[in-house]
Amino acid sequence: MKRRYKIVLWTVVGVWAIALLLSLVPMLVRAHHEANVVRGEFSEYGTSLVNRHFDQAYQYCGTDFRRAMPYDRFVKLYQDLEQQYGNLNGVTRRAFDVEGRGNPMYWRAVIDADFVYQKKTLRFEFVFHKEGDRWAILGSKQL
Repeated sequence: MKRRYKIVLWTVVGVWAIALLLSLVPMLVRAHHEANVVRGEFSEYGTSLVNRHFDQAYQYCGTDFRRAMPYDRFVKLYQDLEQQYGNLNGVTRRAFDVEGRGNPMYWRAVIDADFVYQKKTLRFEFVFHKEGDRWAILGSKQL
């Protein structure tokens, strides 16, 4: 009787573990895909800023961000930083986190990046979220 109980118990645990794994795998695959996409978007955003293509960089900003910061203020912000610290030489991602929650899924990414100017390196935190089918900047702050 004891042996039969152990077999049933291990079978139940095994089936539960397999079911859990099968339910998590699609989410992990999707999270990996979304992480790659948002990393690419951020890389393009940084490249646009380094090349002083502010109109291209502004395209990565989401609806709420654009309401809070019109294009003219966006450009002035980066021009003021360059005036104070010299040319922007590069943008380097330092920390990165992506998560999805809810049903339907709400995706959010937080990226910490160093903005390397001629005279000083500044660290910023960017929050991205999905707007429809694209990643967009929701907000940012200097750390």
